[in-house]
Amino acid sequence: MPPTKEIKHSTATEIPQSSDGSTMAELKFRLIQTYDQKAKHYDTDREVNRATRYYFDCSYRAIESLMDDTSRDTVHVDMPVGTGKFLIHLRQRGHSHRMIGIDLAAGMLEVCADHSKQTGADLVLSMGDAYCLPLPDNSVDVFTCLRLMHLLPKASWPQVVGEIRRVLRPGGLMIIELRNALRGVTCQMLVAAFRSRRETHPHTFATPQQARRLFRAFTDVQLQGVGLDGTSTMSRFVPAMGKGLHFLEAKSAIRYLSKTLLATARKPKDSCCS
Repeated sequence: MPPTKEIKHSTATEIPQSSDGSTMAELKFRLIQTYDQKAKHYDTDREVNRATRYYFDCSYRAIESLMDDTSRDTVHVDMPVGTGKFLIHLRQRGHSHRMIGIDLAAGMLEVCADHSKQTGADLVLSMGDAYCLPLPDNSVDVFTCLRLMHLLPKASWPQVVGEIRRVLRPGGLMIIELRNALRGVTCQMLVAAFRSRRETHPHTFATPQQARRLFRAFTDVQLQGVGLDGTSTMSRFVPAMGKGLHFLEAKSAIRYLSKTLLATARKPKDSCCS
């Protein structure tokens, strides 16, 4: 495999102010600092308990099932790429298409580059900003955006989604992960550890209605749940019932009790520009 390559990144545009009154420059600085510090042990921290491992495995497989069939010519962007686990998961599952990972944190990109080299994943990596993607218009077939939107103020979400729409080709597929508002409110009320993390690790939640409004410039918008509490234990001890819960989580109103909502949407085929 050739070595991991880099593509140039562009300068970010002006971004709306954060909901807590701080500037987005300050928010981005905190995020970069946090994830640079976490990078080397980020994956290890997520391997500490069975439920977390199970959630990420289910999440990756659900996202893969929502993707279009890929060929070697398919251009797939994952942002933020983090340590590259999702893209490497796809490589290990036999996907050979071109994969580009974008992240704001240099520490994450360094770990991702190491993983790409060790696994032969041949990922193209770039330091980039969600508000000003380092990609030309109409250049991407599939865009995945996981574990990002809950870190950003909701007022800035349309700008992020607009950038994704700009770089997608007509008919291109977007898959975005959103934290589910109903579960978030429940955690806020009942889980003390969740409340204590809010200042250092804020969460922005979305209702199904907000998600659909956010993607009104797209077609074929669908929502699927991932991370229904108890499915890890159920799947371990009663596999058939666990499988049934996964089906209901994807296809029924139970999805709105899940940890996250996977939103899929397409850029209209008659879009000739952003």
